[in-house]
Amino acid sequence: MERRSPDRSRGEERRRPRFAALTLLEGAVVRSTRIYARRQRTWIRDVPLVWIDPSLLGKRC
Repeated sequence: MERRSPDRSRGEERRRPRFAALTLLEGAVVRSTRIYARRQRTWIRDVPLVWIDPSLLGKRC
């Protein structure tokens, strides 16, 4: 029977992400992304739109 040292097993546990922490992180990322998108839509809504004729932009490669 092979025994592992207590320090090694604790180190391995620390390196493995915990499910609960990942779930909280995922929720925080989704929430932040939704808030960012909402703020961008609000900002864009209030900016006047000016159309530019594509021929004025020149030819792009």
